[in-house]
Amino acid sequence: MAIPEAGRGGVAPSVPSAGTSFRSLESTCRICGDVQHNRTLTLKEMMFGSREEFNYVECATCGTVQIVEIPSDLGKYYPSAGYYSLVLPSGRRASPLHEFLEALEFRAIARPSLGHGSEWYQRLSALDLTEPGVEAVGKANVARDARVLEVGCGNGRLLRILARLGFTNLRGIDPFLPGDAIAGGIPLEKRELDDLDRSAFFDLVILYHSLEHVPDPIATLRSVREHLTGDGVAVVAMPIVNAAFREYGTSWYQLDPPRHLHLFSARSFEIALARSGLRLSGSYFNSTAAQFRLSEAYARNVALAEIPSPMLSFGRARLPELLTRREARYRARAHALNATEEGDQAVFYLRRKAEAMRAG
Repeated sequence: MAIPEAGRGGVAPSVPSAGTSFRSLESTCRICGDVQHNRTLTLKEMMFGSREEFNYVECATCGTVQIVEIPSDLGKYYPSAGYYSLVLPSGRRASPLHEFLEALEFRAIARPSLGHGSEWYQRLSALDLTEPGVEAVGKANVARDARVLEVGCGNGRLLRILARLGFTNLRGIDPFLPGDAIAGGIPLEKRELDDLDRSAFFDLVILYHSLEHVPDPIATLRSVREHLTGDGVAVVAMPIVNAAFREYGTSWYQLDPPRHLHLFSARSFEIALARSGLRLSGSYFNSTAAQFRLSEAYARNVALAEIPSPMLSFGRARLPELLTRREARYRARAHALNATEEGDQAVFYLRRKAEAMRAG
């Protein structure tokens, strides 16, 4: 991950689009400690469309966007009946059509995403039709019998796909689950990373769009380090404060208040790693057309829950949108931003610093 020249030794503040409302606030950045010239943004909850307002701070030094006051009851913003990743499998048999489409998606998308080297995978990737969590795990190159922990596993969807792909030692934890559960034979536990036994070590720790949800991301990264085996790897996928934020300001859909508590810039994530005893061993950017499509909807005051659901969807894309010229233009822009490390989300591979390692 390269740091832009303007950010070596300090990132210049982002300049969101015209119309974004800021007001001055002296507030300490939780990542770099800066207290000077940080600015607040008033953000609205737009996933469910409540439009409840929350104050965030954009750090003038490291670029982190972070909530000013963490709600005392975050759980109410993760309704188990409505938050997409927490809906547990019902146990009822799906319809034959649903089973057919799921099997087709698994064979045509999930399997190639794990291999990430075939010609078919390249075609899927060009259309943003890969399975991004599986793709991220595949690029970590871990064995199928690796001890795998997913932090913020939700309903265990990614773990269930990995099990079908041959992974045999899987475990998930998530504090927002309604309770402990077994999904597809995989234990999903309602707990925090710090609740794990100190003797629990893993070859692969996955934080798939979960680090931005934790109140203290540096403490979480330190806990990840403590639970990695000596040669273990952590996979962190998350939004990144980049070009889409500069373009859309408070309408950037990845802000997702109040669930996203901290959104890192490239600079601030390097600071967090330095403070956590982890080092970066690789990364890639994988933003999609959604950064434009959904941000423009939010700019029109249309919430995610108010966008009509399509009759059909495949992979990450809604089929009616996938086929439009506008979506093709958005994809091309997203891929160009990814190539210059300016996309609005990325995957990072982390390992323990040599001086921080201990046997596991």
